Amino acid sequence: MVEHEMGERPDLVSVGSCVLVALLYGKNMYVLNLGDSRAMLATLENQELSLVKAIQLTEIKYKKVLADHLDDPSPIYGGRLKGKLKLTRAFGVSYLKKSNMNDALMGILRVQNLCSLPYVYTNPFTKSHQV
Repeated sequence: MVEHEMGERPDLVSVGSCVLVALLYGKNMYVLNLGDSRAMLATLENQELSLVKAIQLTEIKYKKVLADHLDDPSPIYGGRLKGKLKLTRAFGVSYLKKSNMNDALMGILRVQNLCSLPYVYTNPFTKSHQV
């Protein structure tokens, strides 16, 4: 749809979305994340002192981006992918996945020096955690 409509609506190539799913099955928590949402689990660490411990179940992996883009001197700058996005996985945001989508953008929206696409991945982060 984006490729079909981008001639009339070039802004569509910059639109994206995220998803975060958590499933508790028995004593296992399964988490799937595609985006910048965070899943946190609060557990009671010490009942007598009412101490609660927070466990982060999701993560953003900039190390993978750096490893996958060795030919790019600056895949991440300003704490963001190509200076634009904080996340490394998402639906959409085609301009960081396909060069023709980036070319559809005008002026400051267009990303310079896209050496090796994609920069945003569509495979979700997954984790299981026993509760």
